[in-house]
Amino acid sequence: MIQLIKDIWGGFSFEIRAIFIAGIGVLLFLLIVLGRIDSCRSRREERKIEQTIANIKTSEIEANVLTNTKQEVEVNANKANANLGNVLGTDSANRESDFGTVRQRWCADHPNDTKCR
Repeated sequence: MIQLIKDIWGGFSFEIRAIFIAGIGVLLFLLIVLGRIDSCRSRREERKIEQTIANIKTSEIEANVLTNTKQEVEVNANKANANLGNVLGTDSANRESDFGTVRQRWCADHPNDTKCR
């Protein structure tokens, strides 16, 4: 087998051998360049994936903070409304369903109100 390759190689002229070796060199160079380009693409894609994962985690944290803040605001608003109702003595849970009775109570508690004059 090796002898056959030597005979075929020896049958070519110097120019053909030089072109063949140059072609192999160019192919090798192209393979190296294309391999480097592909590795750069792979690294760029990996960085994009890592950045996307980081953005997702950041968004999850922000969503949790906003949810917790919303719940705290709702709790504080409910407490403030309950406290205001207790301070003013106008808590709607203590009112009777008859509007006349409610108005009488209101006017008794707020005699200077324009609706009560």
